[in-house]
This record gives sequence, C-alpha cells and structure tokens, in this order.
Amino acid sequence: MSSAKPVKLWQTIGKIADFLLPNSCLQCQQVMRSDDQPPFCKACSSTLPLLMNGCAQCAVPLSGEHREQLICGQCQKAPPAFEQTTCFRPYSKPFSGWIAKYKYEKHLPTGLALSNDFLNQHSGRFLPQALIPVPLHKKRLKQRGYNQAALIAKHLSKHWEIPLLSNVAIRQKYTEQMIKLKKPEREKQITGAFKITTKIPYSHVAIVDDVMTSGATANELAKMLKKSGVAEVSVIVLCRAV
Repeated sequence: MSSAKPVKLWQTIGKIADFLLPNSCLQCQQVMRSDDQPPFCKACSSTLPLLMNGCAQCAVPLSGEHREQLICGQCQKAPPAFEQTTCFRPYSKPFSGWIAKYKYEKHLPTGLALSNDFLNQHSGRFLPQALIPVPLHKKRLKQRGYNQAALIAKHLSKHWEIPLLSNVAIRQKYTEQMIKLKKPEREKQITGAFKITTKIPYSHVAIVDDVMTSGATANELAKMLKKSGVAEVSVIVLCRAV
C-alpha cells in the first residue's frame, strides 16, 4: 500500500466521522459539549498527564535540583544534532496505549485525535519552515501499510500551512524494533540508517515522529540533515518516554 492511500483514508475517515457521529472524548467516550476542546472533554483534560519541566533540547523531564536548568546534563555533556524538542505528553498510560492502537492496530482516527491534542497544546509560534517525517524502511512500510509519522506531519503541515517534505529522506537501513533496546544498542543500530536524497531549500526544519524514547533516531536523522546543509533542526513528537 502506498503512503498516499492511508493519508487519503485518514482524511476520509475524519470527514465521515464528523458527519455521522457525535464528537466523543477519546478518554471517556462521552459526547463533547460545546465548550470542550476535542479530542478530550474538560473533565478528562484536567486529569491527563502533561510533560512538565522538560529539557529544551531533548524534552526529558528535569527533576529536583535540575528543574531550574533549561538543558539536561546529558544534552550538555553530549549535545544531540537537533536544537530543540517540542512535546506535551509523556509516553505513559493512557497515551502509550493510544499510540500503540494507532501505530500497530491501524486505528487512524486515534492518530488524528492525538495530533489534534498536540495542536491544542501548541501556541502556533516559532514554527519551523518545513516538516520532515521520520521515514520508514520500505520493508517496514509494507508490513505496517502506512508511515505513522508521515500522517502526523501531514496533519500538522495542513494546520500550520507550512511545507511537508515527505521524500527528502529515505531509510536505507532496515532496523529491528528498538522499543526494548538500551540507548547504546539503539545508537549502534540506527547509525547510517538515513540518507538525504535532495537539497533542502530551508534553514530550519522539524523532524516529526510519534514517540521519542532515547532520541537516537531523531539524532541520526538530524545529523544527516545538518550534513546536507540544514542549519537548524527541531524535533516534534506526540509523546516522550520519561
């Protein structure tokens, strides 16, 4: 299945749902009231976890005596190739369950809802010039049927009215699922995974993905983007492992 088909399917599902079904809260499934902000009702929104006191560069939560710092110790010691990460939700329940449903169960409306939740939290200021979704290897794309990062990036691109660069980077190295790997193993496996295929006419771009765990994937892609001439790389993710 091509990546274009799932995108069109996502849009079609959203239009049909808006027309036929009452807008319901993703958490409690109750019908939204006029003063609610989808995908969550006010009651649920007030109880859902937010990513607080995160490192400006990698978004990992800062705690204790480090809360007054802007950059965590790890980023100060070994700075990643990207300058900043924007994320508002921790990769914990219930968000981890919704991400899994979207990513592995092909439930595209959940991905759309989580993208809208991100947009609700974002001020819309200090945007990059273009968005680049983390590419999937063609083998993984065939297995999954769609690139979950590309669908998120397309929705953000349309809302913010900034370019989506879906084909400037390819994943030339197939990697196994890295969810259970430790950071050194992730870094070793992801090294050399990406290739930039064309010149990028922007100085500031943002990498888009569903989840950041160790940051190894975003860092490797950012390295390649920097080598290709991009001056500044940001990262946008729906959830951050804490």
